[in-house]
Amino acid sequence: MSDSPQAVKMPAQQIIRSRRIVLPGEILDGFVRIEGGRITEIGAGEPPAPAGEAGVAYYDLRDARLLPGMIDLHIHGLGGWDTYDLRPETALRLAQLLAATGTTAYWPTLATASWEEMEQACRYWGEEYHREAAGRAPGGTAPRGTARPRGTAPVPAGARHLGLHLEGPFLNPRKPGAMRPEWMVPPDRAKLARLLELAAGSVRRVTLAPELPGALDLVRDLRARGIVVAVGHSEATYEEARLAFRAGITLGNHTYNAMRGLHHREPGLLGAVLDLPVDAELIADGVHVHPAAMRILWRAKGTDRVAVISDAVSAALLPPGRYDLHAFQVEVRPDGTSRLADGTLAGSTATMLDCFRVLVEEVGVPLPAAARMTAAVPARIAGVGAHKGQIAVGYDADLFAVDDGWHVLATWVEGVPVHTPERPLRVTDLLNPRLVGGR
Repeated sequence: MSDSPQAVKMPAQQIIRSRRIVLPGEILDGFVRIEGGRITEIGAGEPPAPAGEAGVAYYDLRDARLLPGMIDLHIHGLGGWDTYDLRPETALRLAQLLAATGTTAYWPTLATASWEEMEQACRYWGEEYHREAAGRAPGGTAPRGTARPRGTAPVPAGARHLGLHLEGPFLNPRKPGAMRPEWMVPPDRAKLARLLELAAGSVRRVTLAPELPGALDLVRDLRARGIVVAVGHSEATYEEARLAFRAGITLGNHTYNAMRGLHHREPGLLGAVLDLPVDAELIADGVHVHPAAMRILWRAKGTDRVAVISDAVSAALLPPGRYDLHAFQVEVRPDGTSRLADGTLAGSTATMLDCFRVLVEEVGVPLPAAARMTAAVPARIAGVGAHKGQIAVGYDADLFAVDDGWHVLATWVEGVPVHTPERPLRVTDLLNPRLVGGR
């Protein structure tokens, strides 16, 4: 397998046949036609016979489910690759691992770190974002609106980098989660401007604690730039949260986790997220939030207000053992959880596909609704909902196929078959060799 994208001959059309195509609100026995990286037709029953048609690739998935590619708005790493590992291959491997597990677009997330490390990481991910947008590695495909030579397209490395998420550093040290409280700093316009400058326009979201002095000024500055602002790692009261939402915050960062909980006389930040018209992230791994609490959130907010995330750390997909992550040493236990020495959960070891399975099998969410929570809602929040996040005519052909055992059989990113049985992205081949097996 080559580590860099390369131009290859691509079929003028692709037809995907499946008895279970998960569309908005229904499951269709039919086919999807792809041309030029986009979905051009969705039909019921058997497609036109492809035999003998030049330039047409035909995929018969039989009973495998065809789903919209998932979009992860909150991920710190995967397979031993961390968003603070600033080597050239990191972005490539993350993109490939995500595609191999059904995720077709993402926001790489920087947890709060030392100031110098955050500066360096902002510069790295800003450069990766613009390199991909220019059609070079690690992304490979041309940006929307640019012409591709007929019948050819560069091979994308994997999931599409949609922009950077800064989880901090303007967080409440009383709600650090698995981050170091000493690295959290008071809201500061100059510091924020420095990070945004280094990221060169690639920052799409900032998570902060709105109860901190000066935080609402940052919220207004960020919203003026069109950047999504989330509330998280916060002790905000219900009233403080209400004022923050009025100032421009639109998203609850990993709802339930690292936020002031619900009390019947002081609903707190959790109560505000449940009650008010904002979007709610959910780590749906079945560990961070109990399935019953997930159902409560889903019923309170509705399908179109819940965005499922992995919040995965670089220990995700690695075998049990001890690992040095960016800020801490963690233990991946036999039950698959990643924990600090005191037992605190240190991010998630789940993929988006794991979360999708939990939604369906443990929470009881129907497949079309689970697909919206893992694709359409994140796409809307990320500002790409007009062309990503669902299987619909005119949308980017971001798709993945999964069997009844939740194994990903194929993934298409903007119409390019990145992961197929004939050309698979093998997870075991993509893990960081420095970390496999622990320490």
